[in-house]
Amino acid sequence: MSFTSVTNFTVDTNILIYSIDPTDAAKHRIARTIMARVYSSTAFLPLQCLSEFYAVCVRKKLLARVSQISEVVSRAIESSEVIPYSPEDLLAAIQLHQQHHLQFFDALLISTAKRSGCQTLFTEDMQNGRALEGITLINPFHLTPEELDRLLA
Repeated sequence: MSFTSVTNFTVDTNILIYSIDPTDAAKHRIARTIMARVYSSTAFLPLQCLSEFYAVCVRKKLLARVSQISEVVSRAIESSEVIPYSPEDLLAAIQLHQQHHLQFFDALLISTAKRSGCQTLFTEDMQNGRALEGITLINPFHLTPEELDRLLA
């Protein structure tokens, strides 16, 4: 896998969750590094991720108060470009789901990312290094700190 800088990238919900959940210190540190780049660059966040983030955090009580979860979502909305999925993304996701046997919501994330010009998706949930629809799936928790730094440079 090549470790050159990525410019058009997004993240799966798990990266956003690890960025606020210190239970796994190593994943927390890596996710915070990625999210800092999201908030300071032209990277985008799918609305789907913010929705899933809120639902998971409330269900698992990852933050002490629901208002804290709302604050994270508000910061994300203010600090990044939030992209909703479109009807066309939905149809493309159905096709990806059927052709590649992906989880449906992973397929929807990929479809939305593709339409938005994304080239890289940071995720823990899909096959590291796999390319789908022109998007490379990268598990950042498999990278050395130096590799991650080069990707985010």
